[in-house]
Amino acid sequence: MPKVYHNLVQTSLRLAFFDRVKNCFMPYDVSKYIGFDYFWRVACASQIIVGLNLALSYPLDLIHTRISGDMSRKGTARLFQTTFDCFNKTNLEETRNGLYKGAEIAFASAVGKQMLQLPVYSVVKDFSDKSESKFQRVLGASMLSSTLVSLLIYPLDTLKKTAQTNGGRGFMGNFSSSWDVCTKLPGQLGLMGMYRGAHLYFLSNLVSAFCQF
Repeated sequence: MPKVYHNLVQTSLRLAFFDRVKNCFMPYDVSKYIGFDYFWRVACASQIIVGLNLALSYPLDLIHTRISGDMSRKGTARLFQTTFDCFNKTNLEETRNGLYKGAEIAFASAVGKQMLQLPVYSVVKDFSDKSESKFQRVLGASMLSSTLVSLLIYPLDTLKKTAQTNGGRGFMGNFSSSWDVCTKLPGQLGLMGMYRGAHLYFLSNLVSAFCQF
């Protein structure tokens, strides 16, 4: 359920504020902005929405990670009974800062994804088979570009999840900060360890890309 709440909040915020924020950077007709002028305005609007989304919905992402880890334990009592129980215990035991552990990494991941998604999609679409229908070209390019971008940023997701659980109830506190996670974890896990569980992440992105188009 935390993941459902997280996606609902993100989607609602994006729909409610993106056009308003974009209009602040592009007050005139879109056709008046071309080249780099168009790019930086859209990029700035997108990053503001990313920051707003993280500020308001990130605790739900953290709670989802902790509840998922809690459910994976066999033969032990559940640490958290509900979404609110996890939120309440995290807030009381680790203060508000505990609800935003790893938020810096999540922001870097979101910005990286925003910056790469459209350029990679455009390149993949240009190299696709022109004999295919427009729908097939768009769908194929979307799914392939989503996989490529996920491949590039997945290690950041591993870092984020480690930071989210670090020092929480039922988890070891092996790192002093998010920066400590970023500097030490890659050396501890190695390249393959940083991509653990990547196949499920890729599958999720492929399904999301298919549904969007």
